[in-house]
Amino acid sequence: MLNQKNLPYELEFSRLRSFIINYNPKKILIQIADGLKFLSRYIIDYIETLDKDIEIYLSASPSYGACDIPIDEAKALNVDAIIHVGHNPYPYMGYSLDIPILYIEAFYTGDITEKLIKSIIDVLSKYRDQDIVLLASIQYIRLLDKLYKILKAYGYRAIIPRSNVEHLLQGQVLGCIYSAIKNISSNTYLILTSGLFHGIGVCLTKPSARVFIADIIREEVIDIGGICRKILAKRYYIISNLINNGFKTATLIIGSRPGQYRPWLIDMLYKKLAVKDVKVFRAIVSYLDKDRLFALDQAFGSDVYIVTSCPRLPIDDLSDFYKPLLTPGEALMVLYESMEYRYPW
Repeated sequence: MLNQKNLPYELEFSRLRSFIINYNPKKILIQIADGLKFLSRYIIDYIETLDKDIEIYLSASPSYGACDIPIDEAKALNVDAIIHVGHNPYPYMGYSLDIPILYIEAFYTGDITEKLIKSIIDVLSKYRDQDIVLLASIQYIRLLDKLYKILKAYGYRAIIPRSNVEHLLQGQVLGCIYSAIKNISSNTYLILTSGLFHGIGVCLTKPSARVFIADIIREEVIDIGGICRKILAKRYYIISNLINNGFKTATLIIGSRPGQYRPWLIDMLYKKLAVKDVKVFRAIVSYLDKDRLFALDQAFGSDVYIVTSCPRLPIDDLSDFYKPLLTPGEALMVLYESMEYRYPW
């Protein structure tokens, strides 16, 4: 058995043990985000110590979040349970699941280094704003209290906002859920995370604010204002062109995964487009990439495509598609002829 000591992420084996005992599964599908897939062997080894007769399968598909539960793979294998590693439950499931799921968040077990603390203070000291909103992606959420105390010791008035959305922890942000900061008017946001993904989401939600990423892995603070301005300039350009020139046909792209299927959103957009005399096509897909977009455009040749599954796809992965590809919020901006940026819905 692999040595579980000194893992960089907490796997909460006691919860895994209770889950196995309660549901007594004969087949299990494990889903783990790509960046955490190295943890697979530890989980498999532990399950085998509990019951060597359990058939264990690892989903090799990419995992983009708890919205992306591989229900098709689970049904193909006829598994009794799913173990999802890297996220807590997604609050907006489009349809119910009849397979028990254990969510293991995999909290980071490391610390905020002195190098990162120095970088945070150095960056914040360049501005007069003493009010700082602290946020984090799920892996680093347990370090927010420590960061709060550090900033307070330096004289900052930090707050960790709480979302009213079920399952989200205090200060937590997801790629498509920033409800914790919706009604906050602060000018400065600091996100404890790794990479740019969640920081960009904060920028899109608060376009006029200063947004900094405290990157745990790189041990430095990143001001992503310049990156966000470029993204927003492109989004505004696409939106203004559609408002000024209009369009006659649109395709609603629907996600088939449990957390990416949003019937209320699809129906609402369909009705609003129909009122504008727009011919609307509908398509459903498990994973949306450029090849799927090309195929859809060959099928429909629409003037505009609206992604109802994941609002980050038009902004991050597919922003260079040759036709307008909109988030639901951007589609509503066009329909309402509004230039006030709306993210995500």
